[in-house]
Amino acid sequence: MNDPFASFIVPTYNRRRWIGECLDAINRQTYRNFEVIVIDDCSSDGTVEWLRSNPEYNFVRVCAQERNGGASVARNTGVRLSGGELIVFIDSDDLLEPEHLETAVAAFRQYPSLAPVCDDALMTGHDAETV
Repeated sequence: MNDPFASFIVPTYNRRRWIGECLDAINRQTYRNFEVIVIDDCSSDGTVEWLRSNPEYNFVRVCAQERNGGASVARNTGVRLSGGELIVFIDSDDLLEPEHLETAVAAFRQYPSLAPVCDDALMTGHDAETV
């Protein structure tokens, strides 16, 4: 197994204020063989429009759900749309360390029959305010 393809699944709901930082952190990953799929769960704050109109985020595939279904439904939609051998879930108001995906890929290479879980996300925005 050389360079497995990874899919970042980012469910979002009214996180326009924070999602740019989240996506910037994903784009700084040291391991580069990945896609990013944002699943918007019927935001009313302009998240989808902002992402689609901002050329800085052209690397992101944005999917707007027709009905609000919650984070689990959004994640499942993202998995269905993904093409990755590895799936990475991150909330739209969290940040990943630059080596996050590199660490996960190394674990996957060492133990390909296991489902590695790496958690080195930093909380920002909404979650940090409530913790």
